[in-house]
Amino acid sequence: MTEYNFSGRTFARIIEQLPAETPLYRKFEPPTLDESNNVWYHSQKEHLMGWFSHLAGAGAYNRKTRGRRAKQGYNSFQCAMGLIWLAEALGEDPDVIIAAAHESFEHTHTAAQCAAVRRHIPWDRIVELIVAQGLHNPASVKRNSKLSRRH
Repeated sequence: MTEYNFSGRTFARIIEQLPAETPLYRKFEPPTLDESNNVWYHSQKEHLMGWFSHLAGAGAYNRKTRGRRAKQGYNSFQCAMGLIWLAEALGEDPDVIIAAAHESFEHTHTAAQCAAVRRHIPWDRIVELIVAQGLHNPASVKRNSKLSRRH
């Protein structure tokens, strides 16, 4: 497979084209993300767009390592539900989504939960799903001024 070395901003634009709601993800995540959850985002789509759009810099997460690409961001993202949402929104097989979610529930630490999801859905699979949907050509990824104003 061709290696796609997306920037974080390009990957955020790919994510922006995906549906915010997916049926399986909603079965696993609490029904609402709001102020009582002590998070700044209202959906996993918004969470991931924020993470990836500022991946090259400190962003809202005060990153020490900067200049990362989307692959590094995917492999260091620490929210299993975000990874599950992403894979489902990209069209991953429902059985794979369910297996990844159930394995992640076996762990209490976020790093272990995310590692469990990535065992089922590694970066190369995310790229395959992006290519299958025709979202991989940066020229076809719409630029959105909202991304430059977030966080």
